[in-house]
Amino acid sequence: SQNQGNDNRNMIEDGRIGILADQLHSFDMNKGNNFSPAFTATSSFTTSTGAISSSPGTVLSVGGLGASSSPASGDGIAGGRMSAELQNALFFVKRNPGVTLFDVNASIIANLAIDPEGSRFLQKRIKLGTHEERHLALEKVLPHLALLWQDASGNYVLQQLLEHGDEETRNELMKGVEKEGVVALSLHMHGCRVVQKAIKCLDQTQVTTLITKFRSQVLNFTHDPNGNHVIQKCIQVMSSLAKAAASRNDTDMASSLSDQLQFVVDDVVANVESLSKHRYGCRVVQRAIEFCVEHQKDAVLKKIVECHASLVDDQYGNYVIQQSLVCGREEHQREVIKTLIKNDGSFVRLSKHKYASNVVEGMLKNGTDQHRVLILEELLKPSISNKN
Repeated sequence: SQNQGNDNRNMIEDGRIGILADQLHSFDMNKGNNFSPAFTATSSFTTSTGAISSSPGTVLSVGGLGASSSPASGDGIAGGRMSAELQNALFFVKRNPGVTLFDVNASIIANLAIDPEGSRFLQKRIKLGTHEERHLALEKVLPHLALLWQDASGNYVLQQLLEHGDEETRNELMKGVEKEGVVALSLHMHGCRVVQKAIKCLDQTQVTTLITKFRSQVLNFTHDPNGNHVIQKCIQVMSSLAKAAASRNDTDMASSLSDQLQFVVDDVVANVESLSKHRYGCRVVQRAIEFCVEHQKDAVLKKIVECHASLVDDQYGNYVIQQSLVCGREEHQREVIKTLIKNDGSFVRLSKHKYASNVVEGMLKNGTDQHRVLILEELLKPSISNKN
């Protein structure tokens, strides 16, 4: 029996996978499911990428993996016979890296999208495959968009379609996203990734149209663990587009693009202190002073300076102050240094503070030589305990 087991393993290793198909078929029949195995013995088999290597007498059915002796029951995402067919598909693509989407049963493409291995296969084919493959993927996943954008694996397939699909593919996918509700996607842990990819990959006109749907949602998104990433991406992409237009001397377009983002900046400016002290809000404030065009960045920095004393030793606010030291001008740094070296002995306390010490370090790294001299002088002052 041991020799027989070794022979079986060798047969599988040599590519003789008919035994595995028989075992899957037998196992599924024992469970009472009506499964017709995808692997059948024929004389030859060729995929769209060329012949698939296999041992004589054990090849795949014509029509690609998943084409069983009985017709597919549809493109639904389900278990039963479909789940066994999916197992065969995953085994096939793993053993034959060169296969395309046309080598698998189209009815299980949506099933592949929600399987980790299957999702990676689809992402690869969408990225490297033909125009026709991308359209096939879109055709099969679009009816199941409501499931895929919420799925840990499926959302990546949608992202790849946005990134590598043509204009028609993006348009069709975004129509589906809008039906699902952009706000709902933005507040979901997986859906927000799809929205971020859309903001990054859509053309300028589509992006400006998309972000208008967030006008009444800025604070809601900013306080949300998922939505804050969407607002950050809006700031980054729209500001980059505005700066690119300015670099082309297209001042009208640059002004128009920055104006499209103004509603986000206005909400940040009006709530800068509370947002800076918020776990997620502080990230949005940092992106604003990092990416926004100059007049918008200055408006945010001005408000930060007004309340910076309460942010220096805050667990989240200190990150905003550090970013201000990096992105701000000398006048902004000067206000911070005044707070750090007040003549009340607070410098030593702040230097020892868990959060404020990060600001002191940031000033040493990013401040001017004059600021460093002031800090050094403060460090060399005799402490109160030494005077006593």
